[in-house]
Amino acid sequence: MRVSQNRARSWLLDTSVTTKHAIGAGLRRPGGNDQRHCQGPAATDCKLPPNGAMTATFRKRLRRPLGRSIVFFAIKGSFGWLNALAPSQPRVVLLNSRHSTGDHAMSVLASGTIVRATVGALCLSAVASVDTANVAVVARHAAGPDTIAPADDWLDDGPHIYWETPSRAIVFHLCNRLVIANRYARVRGTLRFHGFCSDSATEYVIAARAPRIESDNYSRVSKFFAVSDIHGEYEALVDLLQAAGIIDQDLQWSWGEGHLVIVGDIFDRGDKVTECLWLLYRLEKEAREADGRVHVMLGNHEVMVLQNDVRYVNEKYSEGIVKATGITYSDLYGPDMELGRWLRSKHTAIKLNDMLFVHGGLPPVTAENDVSVRALNELTRETIDARSYVRAFNEPVRKHYGDTGEGPFWFRGYHDGQNSGYPHVTSEQIDSILDAYDVGTIVVGHTEVDRIESLYDGRVIGIDVRLEDLGSFQGLLWNEGHLFRVLGDGTRESLAGEG
Repeated sequence: MRVSQNRARSWLLDTSVTTKHAIGAGLRRPGGNDQRHCQGPAATDCKLPPNGAMTATFRKRLRRPLGRSIVFFAIKGSFGWLNALAPSQPRVVLLNSRHSTGDHAMSVLASGTIVRATVGALCLSAVASVDTANVAVVARHAAGPDTIAPADDWLDDGPHIYWETPSRAIVFHLCNRLVIANRYARVRGTLRFHGFCSDSATEYVIAARAPRIESDNYSRVSKFFAVSDIHGEYEALVDLLQAAGIIDQDLQWSWGEGHLVIVGDIFDRGDKVTECLWLLYRLEKEAREADGRVHVMLGNHEVMVLQNDVRYVNEKYSEGIVKATGITYSDLYGPDMELGRWLRSKHTAIKLNDMLFVHGGLPPVTAENDVSVRALNELTRETIDARSYVRAFNEPVRKHYGDTGEGPFWFRGYHDGQNSGYPHVTSEQIDSILDAYDVGTIVVGHTEVDRIESLYDGRVIGIDVRLEDLGSFQGLLWNEGHLFRVLGDGTRESLAGEG
């Protein structure tokens, strides 16, 4: 359906009535059996009338002016401004707000073939544009043969946060094929908002300052739990963390002073990468408040995404938020994006007590060249955003990130018989690596094993298990000097004597 300009008139609203005007083809005035389902300025919800006509109302009286806020659709590159030129499926809704309090964040819900939006005090349907300085709404009819298609909510993704300046941010989310964005113009210290989609009950609390770089060396850790290669499998991650007692049924940190280690590869393959990242982002804060820690480490798939290698990105993202916004997947995690700058604060290798954690492993040449854990981490942070020609021709950088097995992200030489392209590391070389880093054990992911297994008489432990074979992840638990394999149901199996 194409709405001509002379039919795209405004709905005028005030704080004392529900709907003053409803005009345009198929839109009916209140009256008879078509009374508005939102009644009065204190109404707490808006429901669409049975005939699918558009409905708009204030939910409560405005306590203060909203300033000039704009909501618009972008459909196939065209923007509607006081004009509903939108046939079929709208792509982008943007709320451009002066306020940073989050009071006027937008949420979008699906109701049959109607898309409803709540914008601060307004409850409205399939909005083309809003100018709250004049409190005028332009709407398109959503009934009839050209209705908005039922949402494919599997494409929903977000939130993503773009920091324009240290005090100004844009938060956006793909929800039911709509990209919803909210601009926060005066962020003072902390950005707070509720999710715009199915996460509308979730409050996000984001520090405006860049995330700090944590230590890469901890001693006197009483217990830790490690898991790797999550690859966007959010439900399986949650199930394991709950079974192991790391988080409770409300997904809150419940492990006190313990340390949780994610040994790389949250990204790619699965379709809930963003959910995994925000869960770990929040748990990191909760753990720190309880004197525990969450260590999110970089794996080869984090590196690939940050360096715009998207070979393994799930189609949910390429067909969803990337196509809807025109933002590349890599740029969703760019240095000015909240999750991007958070990831850039993470380590390549860490030490807990006398154990070294690294995603792929450390080849013998790393120890021979006396490359410290700190040097490994600094090299990653300094070069993660290097241009491709630097990664191609700068020899240390090329080896660090390359898939030739000379760096920490892709190395597979600890697993005998599985990777003919990587020379198998001898027992003597393992001892040299352990001596160089003053540790007794190396914990690695990246290379799949049938179950968490001890190698080299316990000097190396591989923890990347096949989710599709086992039906659950497994975790490595260290508790007061004892190592356990933790199964998906929480069962503990001692690793003593294995390997």
